Amino acid sequence: MLCETLCFVSQLDDLGNYDEEEVNVNAKVDDQARKEQLRQELKQARERIAELQKITQGLTQAEETLWESEKRFRSIAETASDVIIIFDTEENILYRNQVAQDTFGYLGSETQGRLLTSILGEEFYPAFHQAVLDVVETGESDLIGQVMEVTGKRKDGSGFPLELSLAAWRTRDGIFFTAIGRDISERKAAEEKLKQAYAEVEQRVEERTAALEKEIGERERLQQEMIEAQQRALRELSTPIIPVMDVPGGAGGILVMPLIGSIDSKRAQDITRALLAGVGRHRAKVVILDITGVAVVDSGVAEHLNKTIQAARLKGAHTIVTGISDAVAETIVDLGIEWRGIETLADLQTGLVAALAKMGLHIE
Repeated sequence: MLCETLCFVSQLDDLGNYDEEEVNVNAKVDDQARKEQLRQELKQARERIAELQKITQGLTQAEETLWESEKRFRSIAETASDVIIIFDTEENILYRNQVAQDTFGYLGSETQGRLLTSILGEEFYPAFHQAVLDVVETGESDLIGQVMEVTGKRKDGSGFPLELSLAAWRTRDGIFFTAIGRDISERKAAEEKLKQAYAEVEQRVEERTAALEKEIGERERLQQEMIEAQQRALRELSTPIIPVMDVPGGAGGILVMPLIGSIDSKRAQDITRALLAGVGRHRAKVVILDITGVAVVDSGVAEHLNKTIQAARLKGAHTIVTGISDAVAETIVDLGIEWRGIETLADLQTGLVAALAKMGLHIE
């Protein structure tokens, strides 16, 4: 039994020596694998670190660019002459420039959550509030990008004309709005003054026009009166009535009407009217129509002279035609004009003698 036990221990010792050698070999193999794995992990870690450094550098540059952009925006916004306000869908102000504060009189915190009701008149707030809701719900609104003239409201409650436009933009953090406005009080005042100036000018123009029209009307009236006076003078000159003799006792008188130039229908009417008026005014019994100065007598002229003679006869005056030239006599004969019932004499002197005879007077 002891021998068997010693043999078993010896075998265990041999087995233990064998396992120790094998473990040493395996440990060497594992160490190499582990080292290789560590080298790979180290390499990957270095590569990841390099990537992170690049990302960090890019983020740093982006942050610097963003900061520069923000500085430029703030510089532009603060030096701008327009109101610039940036707010979110809850009407919380994210940015407003100094012009906005000076224009409306509010500090940034005083209008948080109620921006539009604070800076807009009651009649304009609903439209802009609805525009914000439309952009939130549909992403667009007809009011976005439009420049509108509205009534602005200051902190003290006073209103003023405001030109306002609304822009919308979206980021990962949500939807934001930019309101850009301008106090146009001075421009409206200038427009009102210009409008008043235009009205005054128009009134002056109207007054001057009325005065000119009146003056022109007066000139036209005076001109018309002058023309009518000239026409009357011409008619009187072209149809002169010369009273030669007024027989005492109301027995009547003698009128002479010398005719010169051509005779048309208008002048013939004037001759008739003038002769009848002269007969009535001077109670003439004899009228002498002297046509020595008439170069042409046609059927129309002869007809008018016949009517004149008949009208004078109806007024109780006898008519004598004198001064018929050879050419006129030939024309009358050629045209077949019948003057048998008309007393005609060669000249005015003979006519006066005949007229006196008609009145029962004789020249010795």
